[in-house]
Amino acid sequence: MAKKFKILGIVILIIMLFAVGLTGCIFYENYNVKITDYTIVSNKITSLENGGKIAVIADFHNSENYNKIIDKTKKAAPDVIIIAGDFVNMNDTNFSNAEKLMIGLVNIAPVYFVSGNHERWLKVGEENFLDKVKKLGANILNQNIAEVAIKQGKITITGYQDIIYSDNDIRVEYLNAQLEGLYSRLTDEQKSMFNLLVFHRGNLLHNAARQPYDLIVSGHLHGGQINIPKIRETMDKEKIDSSEFVKGYYNVDGVKAIISGGLENNSEIKRLFNMPEIVMITLKSIKD
Repeated sequence: MAKKFKILGIVILIIMLFAVGLTGCIFYENYNVKITDYTIVSNKITSLENGGKIAVIADFHNSENYNKIIDKTKKAAPDVIIIAGDFVNMNDTNFSNAEKLMIGLVNIAPVYFVSGNHERWLKVGEENFLDKVKKLGANILNQNIAEVAIKQGKITITGYQDIIYSDNDIRVEYLNAQLEGLYSRLTDEQKSMFNLLVFHRGNLLHNAARQPYDLIVSGHLHGGQINIPKIRETMDKEKIDSSEFVKGYYNVDGVKAIISGGLENNSEIKRLFNMPEIVMITLKSIKD
């Protein structure tokens, strides 16, 4: 009997240690921020843009970790910062965290902002929020193209304002037509430059990749939230009816794409093995 109690005690201790370790892991991951580095090599990157850096901030959702994001971004010293949608939550009325982050970011590098689905569905109105963003110093890039300075050269950044429809009710023909029309606005001179598309919904990359951009940056998927394959795939199937894309680098129908795992830490479902991340992209010329 004593031996059985001893074994039971050891099992309980192991379970308790595992629970404490898992709790500590969840807390650490959800309340910290990491930089995830990518290098994109292209024959359209000249010696003038070589080594230029682009920071991508996606799915911040008005979180509380703005100071960490500002500090990490400042140390990385990007040439330009892209906000790739869902900077706030659709039901928010207080945007103080987002405002603090934006104030910090515009003091680091030029900021280009593209709406995600949460901005499109904001109860206070998307335009009202975008006015605040503009007054804080960001450039609104919804359905627009900008020639952006990178090092001593420049690239184009095109911003696709997220489609108004939900994931389970996407109007594919409308989406494709919008994307085609947006790409067609690039001049021949601009097409000879490195062309980047900001497209919030990473689950719809096949649609975005119908246009021959040199790079697409996306978000929306939060890295699957819980980064354990079977659990993550089940959650993605239930949420967006797809588990093809999660986060990281992809070659989609011949087009390079990077999906950010996002920066929110407010969710009722905590992150696991999926720390909030700032994506940092370094551009590299084939010739250098």
